[in-house]
Amino acid sequence: IRWLENRNTAVALSIVATDSGHPWHPSDEDGDSFTYILDVKGEWIRLPPQSRIQIVSDPILKGWTVRDDDVDEKLHARLGPLSEPIVELLEEVANQALILTRTLTEDNDPTLRDARQRETDAEGMLERTWMDTTPGQVEIQFGQMGRAKEILGRGKGQLDSGSDSEE
Repeated sequence: IRWLENRNTAVALSIVATDSGHPWHPSDEDGDSFTYILDVKGEWIRLPPQSRIQIVSDPILKGWTVRDDDVDEKLHARLGPLSEPIVELLEEVANQALILTRTLTEDNDPTLRDARQRETDAEGMLERTWMDTTPGQVEIQFGQMGRAKEILGRGKGQLDSGSDSEE
């Protein structure tokens, strides 16, 4: 079942693409942040950033239609025959990419825009300066093991090993 989920994810991700300016894009370039979907003809169709897409079954063409989830229902692309789990995942991923695109273009959130630079500038675990730690309590107080057994659901009828007994 796990390999089927991985296969569905790979198929869905091969149908959605982003520009180099999108945070999901692996390049470090700045640029436009658009989301694309691969139609049945093999052409990349740019989705309007303001849209929220819905993928609906097209029984006549035996495939799927990508349209806006608003009143106009503007058609964007047609997809070939895909399984329903792949279509559901594709719709989720494309809408998430569109939401992130809108956030970048409309809000101009500097924390989001500068995230990639912060990632490259971040120090590693070994380079980080750690604060001194203060020694804590290492001994077990009377009654703690009994409360721990109650929390963990051990009843009194179960046998205790010698190491965890308080008596």
